[in-house]
Amino acid sequence: QEGATTGGSERVGIPHRGDVLKWIGYHGESEASRCVSAFVEHIEQSMMAIGDAAKTVAPEVARAVSSVKWRSETMLTCYPGKNRARYFRHTDNSSGNGRLLTALVYLNENWQQGDGGELRLFYPGEKNLKVR
Repeated sequence: QEGATTGGSERVGIPHRGDVLKWIGYHGESEASRCVSAFVEHIEQSMMAIGDAAKTVAPEVARAVSSVKWRSETMLTCYPGKNRARYFRHTDNSSGNGRLLTALVYLNENWQQGDGGELRLFYPGEKNLKVR
């Protein structure tokens, strides 16, 4: 499927991103579903470790992490370089769906800082280009 955002039956295609994606649930019988479930277990263990470590240093982070009670399906995405595919800047949870945490994992072989794809956080404001 060409690029699409969340939204259930209201998903919107964004073919100009150039990516190819697949949404994977956690309770299916497919190999992809089993692999994603196993991988997400590691993310959840990391979240628990972050919450535990934050208890004394950043209690608000510990509370937020401990309040995560469900997860949405996983979006697996490939951004082919030959298509000049790209990940557009956006705000997660702009729909107010309750999302507290987004995990991005890059699986590019031999990737090095400077190749692109680094996480950039911007100050609030749709048109603000100032990077934090």
